[in-house]
Amino acid sequence: MNTKGQILWQSFDYPTDTLLPSQTLTKSKSLKSTLRKGSFQPGYHSFSYNSINILTLLYDGPEISSVYWPSPDPGFNIWDYRRTSYNSSRIAVFNDLGVFKSSDLLLFNASDMGFGIRRRLTMDYDGNLRFYSLNESTGLWSISWQAVAQPCNIHGICGRNGICVYGGKPECSCPTHYEWSDPTDFSQGCKPTFNRTCVNSTRFGFLPMRYTDYFGFDLNFSSSISLESCRNICLADCRCQAFVYKLPGIGDCYVKSALFNGYRYPKFAGTIYLKIPLGMQTPESASILTGLKATCADVPVMIGFPSMYESSGGKVKWVYLYSFAIAFGLVEALVIVMGWWVFYVNNELLKNLEEGYRMVSSQFRGFSYKELLEATQNFKVEIGRGGSGVVYKGILEDERVVAVKRLGDVSDGGEFFTELSTIELTKGIRLSNLSVHGGEEEESELLRFARETKTKIREEKGLWFEEIVDPRLGGLFSRKQAATLVEVGLSCVDEDRHKRPTMDSVVQVLIDCQPE
Repeated sequence: MNTKGQILWQSFDYPTDTLLPSQTLTKSKSLKSTLRKGSFQPGYHSFSYNSINILTLLYDGPEISSVYWPSPDPGFNIWDYRRTSYNSSRIAVFNDLGVFKSSDLLLFNASDMGFGIRRRLTMDYDGNLRFYSLNESTGLWSISWQAVAQPCNIHGICGRNGICVYGGKPECSCPTHYEWSDPTDFSQGCKPTFNRTCVNSTRFGFLPMRYTDYFGFDLNFSSSISLESCRNICLADCRCQAFVYKLPGIGDCYVKSALFNGYRYPKFAGTIYLKIPLGMQTPESASILTGLKATCADVPVMIGFPSMYESSGGKVKWVYLYSFAIAFGLVEALVIVMGWWVFYVNNELLKNLEEGYRMVSSQFRGFSYKELLEATQNFKVEIGRGGSGVVYKGILEDERVVAVKRLGDVSDGGEFFTELSTIELTKGIRLSNLSVHGGEEEESELLRFARETKTKIREEKGLWFEEIVDPRLGGLFSRKQAATLVEVGLSCVDEDRHKRPTMDSVVQVLIDCQPE
């Protein structure tokens, strides 16, 4: 500061590899990685605005320079990433909430977004840009966002000819017939164990490696050609060090002049063919040599901090998001299954009831008390109550669902005729499931009730209707229908069983009976 208290210089204006809340990143500044873990030397990866005003991750090494985020494709469409190059201000900042905003419309936030958490945005030595959040109780920093999800997509981490193999932790490896340029620094890449000359193209063969590719440095691209044609293109060009062929049969051919940014990924639908001199010993099944193989004797290096992958204090915050998403999905699936089950059960019950309404037997069926006990499981499932008894659910041997009413303390068979009148007034919809049971004593009482009813019909001339019809109807019924119903009922319990009508005739009478 000067004598007037004005700030002349402050470190906050010059971020190195880390940006803090409210600290701005402008067109003249960048976040630059360190060369390696624990080193203070500047590395080759940076986060800054490029020549078209877009924030990018750039690898600027001793041999090559290339952008690898938001896309490694030099001609990527910025609109696909919701960015704009109409951005003369070129300024970016993140706030205490954990939200990063840039004038090129780049926007991202920490997975634990919210106030009260200390955060930093760091350009790590492995070339990845990450949000870190501090756990106050443990004092450890954990990752809450990262730019590149697949570390092997970061350029320059394994050097020339090197291959990044990702199987939980990224490792730098050398292909067959290559060895480390510097066993102490895998970023220096691999060198061939043979000499390349252009004396005779026929003196070269090819070593195939599936699921492997080297990004960029294409001498030639051809589409819809055979593998043999692609091979011949590489043999004819002295500059060709390898070619990539995608899809079996006829596909795409990429001829490579240099081998940088190599990676192996099981989902990559292609094979790279390395150009090697004829006569070299080639394994039956060519593969990538790791640090455990003889050619590359040193242990493979892990790219990034161990805490980025497995330490208890630094677990990636994405785990919480994934756990929440999985739990939410399971709950949603459970609700769907339960809803389907309720709908299915109700549907089946309605189907059974409707089927019972439609079917009309040719005659009544008599059931013993023992059979009704079995059908209702000892009168277990109650489905309703009437004025003089309880209705239970029953299932017959032929899987038909029936309603069985167990009469309470009644006399003179009044419940029987009340039920018959209900059947009539609802157009006979329960006739198919009507079950009659009882002993000799009940039958005698029924016949006695029939005789008394006939006497009432003769003596009282219709005044008995109010006694026999269900009082819940409030007198709103057809006397003609009631009379027909009683007449049919009495004929069904005639003392002479030969005079009793058939079920078909009873149903026909009930159907033909129209209200007054």
